[in-house]
Amino acid sequence: MAVLMSAMPAWGQTPLQEFAFSRGTIAVEYERATSGEGEVARLAAARESMPVRVVVMGEDTPDVDDEVAKAYTEGLRALFADVARSEDGRVPATGYLAVVTVAAADEEVEGREQVFQMRQPGVSCRSAGNSVECGDFGGVAVPVGTRSTTETGKRVDTVIQFHRLDGKGGWVTVFEESYSLHYREPECRNGITAAAVLAGALAGQALSEQPRKIQFNSNAELLRCRK
Repeated sequence: MAVLMSAMPAWGQTPLQEFAFSRGTIAVEYERATSGEGEVARLAAARESMPVRVVVMGEDTPDVDDEVAKAYTEGLRALFADVARSEDGRVPATGYLAVVTVAAADEEVEGREQVFQMRQPGVSCRSAGNSVECGDFGGVAVPVGTRSTTETGKRVDTVIQFHRLDGKGGWVTVFEESYSLHYREPECRNGITAAAVLAGALAGQALSEQPRKIQFNSNAELLRCRK
């Protein structure tokens, strides 16, 4: 098993930068760890000769995983000559194996909201027989502070592990990347589609030796998850 090298936060040449939007309401956390034993260079040298197979883990959500795995497979075809999904889970004795795992769940999201208080801006008086009646009129909502709130949000976690098959039944890890999406509905209605969009983009950096750790905001338009 190769030792994976993690990174400090850095953008570098990652394709995820095109999805960053500072005022976006979808939070993305991404990390890539690479082998420090020349495995990425070995992968680059074998891109024309060795097969790459993509498999899905987590049979409890096959449709969820399949959308992300399909996008990753399509993205890999720009780099490798022989890329295919392994529908039955079978893998070649030699070559490379990309294992895709996706999990979707609810999560509590903490926030703050402004608190308002109604204030009366003035008094109105009128004559009523032999007396005068006065009373407040109108009302203005004035901010007086904030309070904490808790609501239910969504998260989608994706892990992609890329292994070299050594021909003896063993796997050697080339790299591993994981990312999480945190969002609320209806801002993003389909987090799985958003995860698939990122998977397709990340496939393009499969030959990068650079480990990364990034957090950024995005939006539903860039991640195509509005519908």
